[in-house]
Order: sequence, then structure tokens, then C-alpha cells
Amino acid sequence: MTIRGSRLVFQRLTSSSLMQWLPALFYLVNLFMRTGHGSFVYTVTLFVVGVIGLLTLLTCELHGKRFILFTMLIYFISGLLNVIIIGNITLVDLVKDALLFGVLILMFAYPMDLKKGTLFFYVSISFFIIAYFTGVKAAIVLTSSSNYVSVLMILSAALYYISLYNSGEKIKLIHLFPALICFMLSIWARGRGGILTCTILLALLVLCYTINFAHSGGSIRYFVIAIIVIVALGGLYVANINPIEDYFSLGKWSNKGFNNNDREIIWAAYYEKVKESVIYIMNGAPLNDIPIIHSFNNNTHNSFIQLHANNGLVPFLIFMIFMVKSLIRYIRENKYLMAIVLFTLFIRGMTEKFIFGQYGMPIMMYLVLEPYIYLIKASKNDDNLENLIGQEERIR
Repeated sequence: MTIRGSRLVFQRLTSSSLMQWLPALFYLVNLFMRTGHGSFVYTVTLFVVGVIGLLTLLTCELHGKRFILFTMLIYFISGLLNVIIIGNITLVDLVKDALLFGVLILMFAYPMDLKKGTLFFYVSISFFIIAYFTGVKAAIVLTSSSNYVSVLMILSAALYYISLYNSGEKIKLIHLFPALICFMLSIWARGRGGILTCTILLALLVLCYTINFAHSGGSIRYFVIAIIVIVALGGLYVANINPIEDYFSLGKWSNKGFNNNDREIIWAAYYEKVKESVIYIMNGAPLNDIPIIHSFNNNTHNSFIQLHANNGLVPFLIFMIFMVKSLIRYIRENKYLMAIVLFTLFIRGMTEKFIFGQYGMPIMMYLVLEPYIYLIKASKNDDNLENLIGQEERIR
């Protein structure tokens, strides 16, 4: 095979349609890994997808590519300082973070369309349906906090709504079903934080749809009633009234999480440790020296506290500033869908560690950086491919 022929094969393999599936593949394998049977498959998938993403950064035409490079530079310099001074993370963790940035790059370089986003979400749903009816002991349901059901499903829903945003469509009634399913699964899993977050997501999406519906001349009273019912059900459950427990057979699922008072104790313990030294303020406090956090495998149960613990004050402040700016920009530009998804993930991240250094980082960073980064005419790659094919045929 000639060099030109090899290049044609490579470009066919890296076509837009195929590359859009790679982030979705990563998240599907992540779901499988939560059963406790696929850790090796997850590692291989993260490595392959991450490396492809990092190589893509060298060749793709992204406006605002410097924002990704700046983010990576700050993240890894601060992480290396933590490795040397504090010890909350290791060099292996930094390698994993680099691969997660690779997943993020693929999301920008090859935006997922709505058809793929829809298929991805409902395949994710099938995982829980099969797990329930076949008795698979999914770690997220039986051996870990029940809140992780909602975490994983909110991330799946976020990827779906990002694909809806990429399509340029307005929210329709059918687009509310993923949020509704997340809400129902959270009830099934008895995750209080998940129910509250999914209630917020569903209510805001219904409100957004209602506004669009009203502008088209329809009546909004039915949708206002729907919002009240949804919020009321979520509020009743969080208040432990549980009027629908028997219907969903919640008794067979134990609530293996812990209450908010425990989280507040963890956060207070970290705060007290941080105050001991300027070094801890700037680089994060050593989690091994905080008994209550160390007993939970150094899990602060807050993604943003975990960011400070692993990377220090500077990345924490930079992220918060960019997140607020992006949220305001989405609202000003009437991109309410992205604002809703970003706000929902922020709320969920306040009580669970799943974003920074974890599988939720690509989606969260995408939502924060999207206003500053976009693909410079994706069709250029397709045009180049067609030109190469034409040249090859003329040579023959």
C-alpha cells in the first residue's frame, strides 16, 4: 500500500461518523465497569479513546484551541505540584487526567449529532433495565452509594442534550423523556441527591419547553401543573414522606449512602485542615491526614472540594470563574438548554465526587469551555478526503 493509500485508509477510519462514537463508547464502557466486571476493558478504552483525542488536537481545526491548551497546562502543573508537595494524587492520576482531556477534545472535534445521542442514551437505559430484571449486581446499585445511579444517568442525559444542542433544534415534548427517565431511575435507586437534581433538571427543561410552546401560541397551564407535580413529588421524597414507595418497590433497595450531616462533617474537617497552612490553601490539604475523609478512601463527596484537594486554589478559582461566565453567556445568548445542563451538573457535583479526575470531567469541561471553542468548518476534513480520493483515482 502506498503512503497516499495509507493516508486514505486513516482518514476513512477517522471519519466524523465513527469518531463521534468514541466518547459515547467511553461512557458506555464506564457503565459496564460499574458492574465490577469491566475494569480492564475500561482502562483499555480510556487509553485508546484518550490517545486518539490527544492526537486529534494536533490536527483538528478548533477556534479557541488555546483555551484547551491553557486549561491542560494549568491543570497538570498544579497536579504535579500536588504530587510533589501534598501527595493526594499520583503521576498515574495525571496520566489518566490527560486521557480524559483526550475524550474532551474528541467531543469538540467531532460533535455528536442527535441520532447518535438518542441511541447512546437509550442504550444506557437498557443497562439499568437489564441489571434490574436479570439480577446483575451492579456496583452502582448494590455495593456503592445509590446516588451513583443518578450521577451516571445525568451524565448520559447531559451527552444527549449536548447532541440536541449540536443539532440546533428547539426542545420538543419528546426531548423531555430522558430527563423524566433520569428522575424515575433516581426514585428507583432511592438516591436523595439524585432525585433532587433530576427534579431540577426536569423542571427547568419543562419550563424551557413551556416558554417555547407559549411563543408558538399554545396554552401553558398544563405544563405549569406538570412542573408543580414534579417538584412536589421530588420534595415529598426528599422529605422522606415517600408516597410512591410501594409502587416502585423501593423496599428491596437499601439506601447505602449517608446523610447530609456526614457530608457537612467531611467538608468542615477539610476546611479546618486547609486553615492550618498557606501551603494547604494554595495546593490542597493532605487527605490522608484527615481521618474522616481518609476512611472514605479520600473521597470528599464534593467535586469542587476534590478539585482544590488535588490541584489547589488556582485551578479551583479559574474553573469557578469560567463556569459562571459560561453560564451567564449561555443565558444572554438564549442557549438555555446548555445553561440548564451546566447548572444541573454543578448542583450534582456539590455532593458527589465524579467530575475532576473522574469520568464526568469531559462533559463538565465541555459545557464550561463550549462558548469559547468551536470547530472551524468540519466539512473541510470531508472535502480534503474527497480530494485525496480523486487524486488517487487519477494516479491509477
